[in-house]
Amino acid sequence: MMCQLRQIDFLLFLVLNNISFVTLAKKSLRKLINDLIHCVNNVVSYMLLALLCVTITFRIYKSVVQAVQKSTEGRPFRELIEKNVTIPPKMFRKHV
Repeated sequence: MMCQLRQIDFLLFLVLNNISFVTLAKKSLRKLINDLIHCVNNVVSYMLLALLCVTITFRIYKSVVQAVQKSTEGRPFRELIEKNVTIPPKMFRKHV
């Protein structure tokens, strides 16, 4: 009888220990995923910030070149801004 109680206690200990280990593993995995998402978010935001800085610097450079040379070359994105991007109503209705 005593041997059976020890076996049951031991099995209960193993089950409870295993459950706590699984819970701990889930929490650790959740923390790892959150940290990974945070890291990727930081990398992407810094890359976008660098791209914004390069674009602004390029725009300022072109403006200075235009002012010094008195040319119409100072707006580097003029072609894109003046491009006609309207969508005909028929095509809009077709895709909607």
